[in-house]
Amino acid sequence: LLGPGQYLVLGVNANSATNGGVSVAYAYPFASLQLGNADDEIVLLSADLTEIDRVEYDNGLLWPDTTGLSLNLRPDSLDYLLNDSGNYWCHASSLIGGAGPDTGTPNASNDTCP
Repeated sequence: LLGPGQYLVLGVNANSATNGGVSVAYAYPFASLQLGNADDEIVLLSADLTEIDRVEYDNGLLWPDTTGLSLNLRPDSLDYLLNDSGNYWCHASSLIGGAGPDTGTPNASNDTCP
C-alpha cells in the first residue's frame, strides 16, 4: 500500500549492475509482470480491488514513445481524466544515475514537463 507522495520502484531484477543502476523495492519475476513498450495499460486498485485509475497508452501515435526515455505526467494534470491523454505526458530529462543513456527519476519526483 502506498500513501500520498510515496514512491515505489519495481524492477525485473534487483541487481543494480544489470538493471540500469536503479535501487528497486521489489523485484518481480519477468514472466509475471511486463509493460509493453508498444501499448499497454496500468491499473491502480484500492485495497478492496476497486479500480481507482487506469492509463492506457499506445505505440507512439498519441503518446510520447522513445526507447529508454521514461514518461512524466505534467504536475497540472494529476487528474484521473487528464492522465488518460498523451498530451499531458512528456519524456523525462534526468539521466538515470546521472550517466544515462536512459532517463527517469526512480524514487524521486518526476522531472517537470516543458
